[in-house]
Amino acid sequence: LDYNILHCDLAARNILVSKVDDGFTFKIGDFGLSKLLYINKKEQEKSLLQVINLVIFIIIIIINLVAWTCPETLKTRIISKENDIWSFGVTLWEITTNSYPYQEWKKEEIELLKQKIITSGCFLSKNAM
Repeated sequence: LDYNILHCDLAARNILVSKVDDGFTFKIGDFGLSKLLYINKKEQEKSLLQVINLVIFIIIIIINLVAWTCPETLKTRIISKENDIWSFGVTLWEITTNSYPYQEWKKEEIELLKQKIITSGCFLSKNAM
């Protein structure tokens, strides 16, 4: 289903798991940073939406969500559906490796990590376990 909502904080910590009969149910939670996705580009260019985008981007940097943010968003500071797709990939990586992304980087090095992700990709380790 397409609800035209950007989550903006998709990570393993926001996936709720419950046991149902013989299986599990997974639900996405914490929509605190979410925003509506506007299909019409003219709507997206309105100044209020630009301010909302910038505020969400600043929150991403402040609370250290860089590891779940796609390089294009780090470069342009524009939140898009591609960022949620990237975050979903990082979330799957977290679940399959049982690791925190870029855990070898110190908090003081976040700006350097951000630049490395933008310029060279800085891929997640295949053997994180």
